[in-house]
Amino acid sequence: MLFAVAFILISSLPLSLCHSHWTYQNLCPQDIDLFINGQDQGSLEPSGGSMKQTLDDNWSGEIYTTANGGNANSAGTTRAGFWGNTNYYYIIKDSNSFNTGVSIVPSLPLSTDGFCAAVTCDTTSCSSSYSQPPTTFPSPTNVAPEPPLFQCKGDDVEFTVTFCPERAFPPPESSVLIRLSGNSASCMDVGAAPFVNGAAVRVVDCNSGPGQRWMMGSGSNSQIVLAGTGMCLDAGTNPTNGEGIQISQCSDDLSAQKWSFTAASQIQLASTGQCLDPTDGAPFIVQVSPCHSADDGQIWSMSSL
Repeated sequence: MLFAVAFILISSLPLSLCHSHWTYQNLCPQDIDLFINGQDQGSLEPSGGSMKQTLDDNWSGEIYTTANGGNANSAGTTRAGFWGNTNYYYIIKDSNSFNTGVSIVPSLPLSTDGFCAAVTCDTTSCSSSYSQPPTTFPSPTNVAPEPPLFQCKGDDVEFTVTFCPERAFPPPESSVLIRLSGNSASCMDVGAAPFVNGAAVRVVDCNSGPGQRWMMGSGSNSQIVLAGTGMCLDAGTNPTNGEGIQISQCSDDLSAQKWSFTAASQIQLASTGQCLDPTDGAPFIVQVSPCHSADDGQIWSMSSL
């Protein structure tokens, strides 16, 4: 009799005894505060900080960060959304403010019938996202839902939500490509993320990637910032002829990070006679050398993304 009573009690417990596991990862260049449905979950360290959490299978809600201009009430944020035990998932981007890129990756591989697809929204033009939270959801079937709604059918599905999958914040609209005027298809570049102190600057084919997006300060003695990061173009501790250029953490006190765009379209290290000049052969490392306005290799132009 006691066994029968115990069985009835156990079998009548809510389904929330089943749980799913989430991993939150921060690839942004600075600490971010993590929020779930308006509740602060703490901060994640930059460039790979992560947190694991267990939630009920029937949990629904939105996961986001307030970093880079987002609000705790989710306004101005890019959000990862989930709906109940259907394993539906989706991304919402704010049409007026895009604070971070977000990706959602299920633990199961993409199936041939379209279930369990990874989804990423890392630009304002990403199509695989909602502009407003969905208010209704279709009943699950054997056919994968149409994007921007996704589903991963199966038991014990885990999800990884990543902020800044490109390892940088979205570039401001004012960011530019810095092109070599003698070959406008070639751009100043620092390679792939992660963007770390000492990464070499080079000239490669333009691709508008995060390693080619720059913020140019106005006037002379300004910093040139790799957009979406805290890294600046840096001539090093002893900027002399042939010295390779790198990026390093921006500091207002460093003269090696102060540049001027001259009337001759050169990029000159402030208070010196040295200008940016790529080497003649591959891998076309950007260096400083004495300024010569007749040298096509020292002539640069800026273009919007």
